[in-house]
Amino acid sequence: MLPLSLAPRSPLKSGSFVVRKILALVLFVAALFPFVTLNAAGPCSRSIEHPAGWDRVAELEARINGKVRWDANTGNGFYGGLQFSRSTWNRHKRCVPEARSYARADHAPPAVQKAVANFTFGEQGFAAWPRTSSKLGYR
Repeated sequence: MLPLSLAPRSPLKSGSFVVRKILALVLFVAALFPFVTLNAAGPCSRSIEHPAGWDRVAELEARINGKVRWDANTGNGFYGGLQFSRSTWNRHKRCVPEARSYARADHAPPAVQKAVANFTFGEQGFAAWPRTSSKLGYR
């Protein structure tokens, strides 16, 4: 007779070990699922208006010759009354159906720029307009 340590294992016992490991992995992934879906919500998950209001932000961002220019394109890489970069505009315009047809913010009307800004602010907060937020006392 073979010593107990050299005896072949029962297929049922080794199979139950594999089943337990697979079950543990499935439960672990299931426990992480809510966190993964919350973080993967993307740029359209929250729409929040700037506390000072977008007209006040635009006064500090795109005031040219004493007038707010919602069609501002000064060649600095930022566009519109709220001075969106192209990448920020493209990332958040998909959240607003009316904005999808505008290639850049300076082509969109003020109401559309403000709607896109709500999603930008919802994702990035004051960091999206750092100097203006600082001037307004929010940073």
